[in-house]
Amino acid sequence: MTWRLWIAGGCLLAVVAGGGCLGSGDDDDNGNGAAHVAFTTIFSSATQLVYTVRPDWSPDGSNIIFSGGPNAHVYRVAATAGASPVGVTNTASEEWEDWGYTPCVLADGRIAYYLGWIGDDHDMHIMAAGATQEEGVPAPVILHQFNGADVGMGQDVAGSPEVLSVSGDGSRAVVLWGSSTLYTLDWSGGPVAAVRLSDAIGGTIWDPVLSRDGERIVFVNGDHEIAWLPFAGGTPQVVGSGLYPSWSGDGELLGYVNDDFESYVVHDMSGGTDTHYSLSGASSLQYAALSWDGTKFAFRTFGGPNNGISVGTLVP
Repeated sequence: MTWRLWIAGGCLLAVVAGGGCLGSGDDDDNGNGAAHVAFTTIFSSATQLVYTVRPDWSPDGSNIIFSGGPNAHVYRVAATAGASPVGVTNTASEEWEDWGYTPCVLADGRIAYYLGWIGDDHDMHIMAAGATQEEGVPAPVILHQFNGADVGMGQDVAGSPEVLSVSGDGSRAVVLWGSSTLYTLDWSGGPVAAVRLSDAIGGTIWDPVLSRDGERIVFVNGDHEIAWLPFAGGTPQVVGSGLYPSWSGDGELLGYVNDDFESYVVHDMSGGTDTHYSLSGASSLQYAALSWDGTKFAFRTFGGPNNGISVGTLVP
């Protein structure tokens, strides 16, 4: 028997299907010759919190970056079974200026993440941590900043976004507050150019992700459709129904969890074709993020007191 649940905000609460339980720590090929997902548990813990935020991959696929706690910090974990997370930000610090949230990885391996005010600087900031930064060493630097007035909040007002997604070269970003206020931020021409894109889209917006080339934005609309549009705006194009969309590094592949919760779909943007990979054996799956090479996805797991990070490898 298969059962499915939703929680508020369009997030998948659970996927249960015959064929075993995700999180055993072993690769699981489901005994299936058809295209399917083979699962590997990276870690599962009752003490290491993994927040309900999309993780991201290092460009070479060796590490997964995620947001977790206590407090709000950025962590790195090797993409191998049984690996232990290490802090990117200074997890021993109780000072919020040392924290970080909504991380994403740039093409050069640096880790971009959100931080609000810094001392008397009342801009909001996108920080950049070095690819090997550990526990705040070496110190992160400011990649970009923008003011609350740029995004309709008022001068010097700050608020943590639900989603931050940054292009691979770090020159563009999309930021979502709540489920209806989406801005594009563009520093490629110098000072930030901010556009409220949600007015043109209309309705509910979940899980927006900017392609790593900075050209396209994918999101989930209020009908649980997967839609994308150019960074500059335009008419959204629907490619399917589901949740947790994300891009390969070249922007040619768009992956998401299908709305029947029985497959992970990879949509070829050039050919317009879909490949479905069976999710048989999955017990919990949230915030799937496609790797740069488009061969696997990382995701948050949960169950009982534990949460963690796992990887689904796409097996043709």
